[in-house]
Amino acid sequence: MVRNERGYALILVLFMIIIFMVLGTAVLSASIGGATRTETREDDIQSLHLADKTLNEAVAYLVSQFDEREDISPDELKLKMSQTALNDMKSKMKTNTDLANASAEITDITLKQPTCVTNCTVVLTAEATVNTTKRTLRQEVSIHSFPEFLKYAFGSENNVILNGGVQGMGGSVYAGKELLINNYARYIYKSSPEVRSYRSIYPQLGLDEEDKIYVQSLDSIKYDIGGTYLKFMNNKGIDELLGDEVTNDKIQLRNKKKFVSINVDETFLDKTTEAVGEDKRSAIKNAIENRNFHSFELALGPIATMLPPPVEPKDFSNIVDIENYELAKDAYANQFIDMRDSTLHNGDLDVNGIDLKKITYAGDENTRQGKWLIVNGDLNIVNENPDDSKIVISANMLVTGDVTIRGKVDVDAAIYTLGRTTIEDATIRGLSNGSGGRKQLIMISKGEILINRVDALENDRGNYSEDGKNTLDAFFYTDASGELYGVGSIFWLHGGFFAKGDLTINAVRGDVGDDSSDFVFGLQDKSKVPRFVIDYYDQFYEYQYSGLPRVKQLSVEAGARRLVPN
Repeated sequence: MVRNERGYALILVLFMIIIFMVLGTAVLSASIGGATRTETREDDIQSLHLADKTLNEAVAYLVSQFDEREDISPDELKLKMSQTALNDMKSKMKTNTDLANASAEITDITLKQPTCVTNCTVVLTAEATVNTTKRTLRQEVSIHSFPEFLKYAFGSENNVILNGGVQGMGGSVYAGKELLINNYARYIYKSSPEVRSYRSIYPQLGLDEEDKIYVQSLDSIKYDIGGTYLKFMNNKGIDELLGDEVTNDKIQLRNKKKFVSINVDETFLDKTTEAVGEDKRSAIKNAIENRNFHSFELALGPIATMLPPPVEPKDFSNIVDIENYELAKDAYANQFIDMRDSTLHNGDLDVNGIDLKKITYAGDENTRQGKWLIVNGDLNIVNENPDDSKIVISANMLVTGDVTIRGKVDVDAAIYTLGRTTIEDATIRGLSNGSGGRKQLIMISKGEILINRVDALENDRGNYSEDGKNTLDAFFYTDASGELYGVGSIFWLHGGFFAKGDLTINAVRGDVGDDSSDFVFGLQDKSKVPRFVIDYYDQFYEYQYSGLPRVKQLSVEAGARRLVPN
């Protein structure tokens, strides 16, 4: 029995040795694996930091080429943004590193648009490798020479007040003071002095991927409860107040001090000086500041002056007088067709669609640059033609008085006015851009802008469409406050609206009736057709750059960085 147990001790020792060997191998493998993973993780982090550094240096180089560059012309910017010029920049973007077995470079620099004139977006791609670990980062950099307000679908340098079911269809929003939100739309019924209100829904702002809502702080976003504004974070989420597409990451802080304002008087002076010559600037400035438009006329000096409108004959039985009058009308109208130089019209200019149907400059945007029709008086574009014909305006204009637009108008123009602007029962359609899209009206007004429709309760317009017959192809800016309504009226804007003062928008949804004492509103629901729509359209960068307010300094803005899968 004892003899049979003599081999057990040896077997047991060998078994224990094997167990320890297995455990030792496992511990050694884990240690080696951990070290390898640590090294790989270090390579991963180092390659990411190196790619980030490469982008930093590339963006810094790009900024050094353009940021705060003064008085660069659109043609020069276009040349500097050619792919040949970008490739040359790429060859000069170098990154050095002290890391062993590491390298980094800008692998690609391209223009996002086929061509650009005043608004260019450059896409930079950086690649970094440490040992065998490679990381790629991509970033967009915007370079533009246009006023900041044109970047937004709507906004204000002060408060933006949204009352009711306002519908946004893309485009960013800017509030220079507070963003105040309410689900009650305010309105005035006919001639009643009483301000009434009706409960609609909260605004629904549809944002594209790159769109943001810019505010001064999170505390500046407030919503109304019984006449008291509360900070939105108290009880409601931002998506409840502004629509499902507005998530927390869409809210961005932008300090008002960084906002680049325009001054309508100064811009008007710039454009007038552009038309007549720098030597007249001082005299023109004095006339504008004093609102002395007789002096303004004199200050324009040698600029060509148009024939005045003919005076109707006193005796319509005199055939000779009538014939001369008709000839004078034709001569007056013909001088507005295919103009080639800056021209002064002294006195009110009435474009009625009958005697005067068209105002155009010859050539394209390039040949029209610096050429302005200056109206020393009011501009009245009021289509009185009983048939379906449209007035055509393809000319940039400077108006010392008020501007009124009514009826059907096809337009490709920037119009500046030192007075008020009234858009009443107007169908403003952009002229074709030749590639399936449309141009538009840029309306910049020193005074307030009033937009209204007499046929306010027409309800059979269907869903919003940028091609709808009642959609306005326009971007409006006012140095004053703005108050817009989509309550009794329907307001569809394919462009944008910006105010230096408060901007207030009131809107409901669905059909609206009238029982002779008040409006009668239908069900207020997101599924109902919005009566107020702003659909942001930014093609004025390409088609109206010569008419845009001049910004002396270029602006360079770097976007967010994205990791590109390898």
